[in-house]
Amino acid sequence: MIIKNGQVFLQGTGFAHTSVGTAGDRITSIGSGDGTVLDASGKYVLPGFVDIHMHGANNSDFCDGTREALVNIARYEAQQGVTSFLGTCMATYRDVLVKAFTAAGEVIENPEPGCAVMRGINMEGPFLSKEKRGAHIEECCIPFNEEFYTELRTACRDHIRIFDICPEYEGAMDAIREISKYATVSLAHSSADYDLAEQAYRAGATHLTHIFNAMMPFNHRNPGLVGAAIDYADQVEMICDGIHLHPSVLRTIFRLLGKEERVCIISDSMRAAGLSDGTYE
Repeated sequence: MIIKNGQVFLQGTGFAHTSVGTAGDRITSIGSGDGTVLDASGKYVLPGFVDIHMHGANNSDFCDGTREALVNIARYEAQQGVTSFLGTCMATYRDVLVKAFTAAGEVIENPEPGCAVMRGINMEGPFLSKEKRGAHIEECCIPFNEEFYTELRTACRDHIRIFDICPEYEGAMDAIREISKYATVSLAHSSADYDLAEQAYRAGATHLTHIFNAMMPFNHRNPGLVGAAIDYADQVEMICDGIHLHPSVLRTIFRLLGKEERVCIISDSMRAAGLSDGTYE
């Protein structure tokens, strides 16, 4: 097949008006090709997106806890060019999380044809700071609880890929040391200062959840979690919608970390994504 007339993203170049030749699931040529013609006039041609932090879309949420909701999300994501994603939970009630993780484990192991593929779970809650909870339910933000965590890990059939935690609560460092042996540990929703965050990264954390959001601000004498992540994290997430972060901040982080490929663009979307203006949970 040949994809013609689109704006094709080329590594190191940006977008160029050219063609892409394919055979099966592989790109075979740039600028030429044969076979069935797909006209991409007025469209961008680029690799499928991977969204490692998204809660929902199209009036469904990960925490709805049903296959129907997860498939609805996955189908919508495919229509937006997202080929795979991590379903992301909130800090919410125990029974809600157990149900959601159980449904997610089933969908991960039995994906719906024609949809984006859920590759695992981003466990954003419930082990988050009440003070920096953002949209999470205050009473559901709790210190690390090994028995609760194990219940959720079992419910989803061991498909937790990113584990989020605030490092200031009791038991956090031990949890980071253990969980980082088999999953990515991300610091999130935290009032930690630079020194405590450095300890967490040295303990095994490697990631930062939505940099600048739900954490202490970067200060020239107290750089906080942001400064520690710039120094130690393998990757940081950024919500690039121009609302969560000013465009100047986005440019700054890309200048600092972009060439090292340490920036993950995320949507952090919820059930209102793809819907008209209105009131949504």
